[in-house]
Amino acid sequence: MYELTIPVPGNEKDLLWFVLGLQFGRSFGKKLDHDIQQSEWFKSQPPWMQGITKRILDFTHHWWVGYILWCYASAIAVWIRQPGLTNEIFWFGIGLLVDDLPDLYLRLREGYQNIRDYMKE
Repeated sequence: MYELTIPVPGNEKDLLWFVLGLQFGRSFGKKLDHDIQQSEWFKSQPPWMQGITKRILDFTHHWWVGYILWCYASAIAVWIRQPGLTNEIFWFGIGLLVDDLPDLYLRLREGYQNIRDYMKE
């Protein structure tokens, strides 16, 4: 079985970027999805557009965005031509991932069930 070990920030700057990742995750978490789906704009869209919007919201969870930032921080920093930002990207990514961890099991289980249902058809 795979074991995920979450690092702990070792200084104030790392802690700052970790907390920024957590806060960003909280700001764009479940409440945003709920607010969009309860909005008059969403309700006024045709059913096909509501379906697409809901799927986009379901797909864009910050656990995987954070995990990508965590794993590829140095490559991303080089790509954006800011190699000095590697630590900031790394810790921001971990903050995003940690914020979404309570929902991760449910999300993966739902995704697995959707695949099983699709394969039965």
